[in-house]
Amino acid sequence: ISDREVEFHFNQKGNRELPKIMGDLAVLPKHWWEGTDASGKKRDVTKPTLEIPLGSAAYKIASFKPGSEIVWQRVPDYWAAKLPVKIGRENFDT
Repeated sequence: ISDREVEFHFNQKGNRELPKIMGDLAVLPKHWWEGTDASGKKRDVTKPTLEIPLGSAAYKIASFKPGSEIVWQRVPDYWAAKLPVKIGRENFDT
């Protein structure tokens, strides 16, 4: 509904879990989906991918093996690291 807001309309009533499921979905910026992957191929939002997505959190995915392993790596210049609510958190490098 705007550059910074998303609104969902559900066609079924009484499913109290559906809004939570929607809230758990990662929201990736439009420019990322309209761009190209590491091999230069245009991304397609309708197709599954194993490409590591863009993020803005304290950790990023360093590597993974589908179905068995994921390695998270701390982002050294994380934008919110010095916010009072974040001090003392996210202390592991991997």
